[in-house]
Amino acid sequence: MHVEDAYAKGMAASGDEHFDLTPELDLFQYRMIKPYVRTDVLEVGAGPGRIARLLMQDNLIYDKYVISEPSDHFFGQLCRRIEAPSSKITLTQGDTSDLVKQYARAFDTIFSVHVLEHVEDDRAFLGDKSMVRRLVQGLDCKLETIYYTNFLAIFASLTAFKILRLDYQKSEVSKGRFVFLEKVYSRYFIPIIDLMERNIRFPVALNLTFMISHGDIS
Repeated sequence: MHVEDAYAKGMAASGDEHFDLTPELDLFQYRMIKPYVRTDVLEVGAGPGRIARLLMQDNLIYDKYVISEPSDHFFGQLCRRIEAPSSKITLTQGDTSDLVKQYARAFDTIFSVHVLEHVEDDRAFLGDKSMVRRLVQGLDCKLETIYYTNFLAIFASLTAFKILRLDYQKSEVSKGRFVFLEKVYSRYFIPIIDLMERNIRFPVALNLTFMISHGDIS
């Protein structure tokens, strides 16, 4: 009997081949979180590791980088795509309640990209008594930033799923068209979004990014 991955859900049906088709989008999202990364870092919900790979390739100096993903499907992809993690890098499967058992107050930076919009109760997820807060060193942690990103993707999604009625879970033709549109969007529209969102914080967009830190950001 097939058991659906409660975390991946329909996203698994989009196929693994599209993971590296949107480098502009991945770099745009990574640049959003880079200024806040310090020395003991946790990524919550890393998916197949698109942001993790960029962080690892960068010249950032960190002592510890824990890359977590609760989904069976995406954790399998993560393990295949992150080659030979160093002693500073750990791949772990579990949600925040699992992480607290091993890493309570172990991080000075926690970030998540393209995850929070899928959390049913985001206030509880990030609240003062949440599991996420218990993962940060000390008691003076603060929600450094939380913002919407990828504003134009709202219209791209409406076009793909409402107007063109693409359904990559049921049709290979739809999947092919979806991948094509995703590549076009990443290449031609993300540079525009990058320029816009460097200066403007939109009150609504497709994705949510959050950073929690301990102490001051240098």
